[in-house]
Amino acid sequence: IMRVPVEKLDLLKLLQDQMKITAAAAQAFESSFQRAQKAIQRTTATPGFVTTIEEKETLDSLTSRFMLFSGVLFERVFRTLDQLELSDEGSHIDRLNRMEKRGIIDSAEIWRKIRTLRNDIVHEYLVDASDRVVHDSLTYGPALQKTFAALLTYAQDKKYC
Repeated sequence: IMRVPVEKLDLLKLLQDQMKITAAAAQAFESSFQRAQKAIQRTTATPGFVTTIEEKETLDSLTSRFMLFSGVLFERVFRTLDQLELSDEGSHIDRLNRMEKRGIIDSAEIWRKIRTLRNDIVHEYLVDASDRVVHDSLTYGPALQKTFAALLTYAQDKKYC
């Protein structure tokens, strides 16, 4: 019988718990993403159309959930995966490069943009640029969704989850 170190078992459990949290964040983001797309289509289809309070709340929900989903992936799951595979060293860029090498993300460069957008949302630097934040959240949203799908496959292939 092969013995697994206690620390590794703890990290496996942590990763499994984080994957559940990430799945909930992914589901919430997907819901907001679909509603936001409909709101944007409605406002762009009608010249002079004013966004309703409900639509503004929908768009705020999108950016909030984008922030949460991307943060959970990067700050929790990617870090735990690196720790589990004994490669938790270097900068955030190094972490993204390792995720790209593992096939979990398509592009470290796109993820650098996702991180910048997330940080801007967190620190509310973009109050005057809300249209751009919504646009970027819609633009990079599919990358988040694809990353989570690839992460699930990777974790299953490695027998982590």
